[in-house]
Amino acid sequence: MCRFRRRNRNFIEGGMSGRAGIDLYIKSACRVESRLQSRTAVWGRSVLGKPVTDDPDPGHRSRFSSGGSPSTLAICDLKDEKTMNIGTRFAKNVVKSPYRLVRTIQRFMDPAYQLQLQANKSIGAAIPRERIQVLSQNPGQSSDRECRLLAHLAMTADGAGSIIEIGAYKGKVTAWLVEGAERARGKARVISIDPHIFGTWEEYQDTVRKFELESRGLTVHKEMSHDLGKDWQEPISLLLVDGSHEYEDVITDIEDFVPHVLPSGYVVFDDALGEAYPGVTRAIDERMRTREDFEEIGLIKNFAVFRRKAA
Repeated sequence: MCRFRRRNRNFIEGGMSGRAGIDLYIKSACRVESRLQSRTAVWGRSVLGKPVTDDPDPGHRSRFSSGGSPSTLAICDLKDEKTMNIGTRFAKNVVKSPYRLVRTIQRFMDPAYQLQLQANKSIGAAIPRERIQVLSQNPGQSSDRECRLLAHLAMTADGAGSIIEIGAYKGKVTAWLVEGAERARGKARVISIDPHIFGTWEEYQDTVRKFELESRGLTVHKEMSHDLGKDWQEPISLLLVDGSHEYEDVITDIEDFVPHVLPSGYVVFDDALGEAYPGVTRAIDERMRTREDFEEIGLIKNFAVFRRKAA
């Protein structure tokens, strides 16, 4: 039994657990990885199993090369990710860091991660790079990653419903939503709701004029979301809740707008991660995670993403 496997069995059978066991496991794996890198000289074939015709280091001598080595002697660097096939990379990562492998598998099984991958791919293909750079330079608090996600959801939104933005700030997200909605098959209209009571109205208007958003289908409501939402009856394909972060206000937004979200439509809450805005997280816990007609996609940056189940 190799030393790595023997030590691995010893710390498991010996009851080592927690951080001490993890450290020992990783140290042992790293030693094996180091030995693998020092023993990569293979006669006739590289570590990848591919024939090698030229020796990249003619001056190299090993136990295979006494009396002169054939031209097929090669040294393969395991760290050369470009030439490494998938199987070799997989084995390398298992040995080097099994916990990293587990995290990677979990990430690829995460629907939120998959949704973000789809967003990056679709936006990169649909919107020119120069246009993305211009949109990203707009003043605002949302990251480019979050904006790409919202633009993707707008681009795939059901045209039978509207795209509702509660809380617009200076218009960065508004511009991304219009950009995505404009490329959607159904071309759902974007409705932005914000009273702009904190001095953001002028900068918001600058963004609207700069990107000609109103002529491209944007409707602006300079008022409280509660005033507009109490009589709301229109279907919604995408709802972004980023208005007042007070618990009662978030609850009211949920009660006013969420019932009108179409099947397979999305609801996105901003600032839903951590303890900075307990009113937001509490409202989500009590009024969204308890609903049977919605499924939680997960957290993406500061967004909590929910999707209404198909009818």
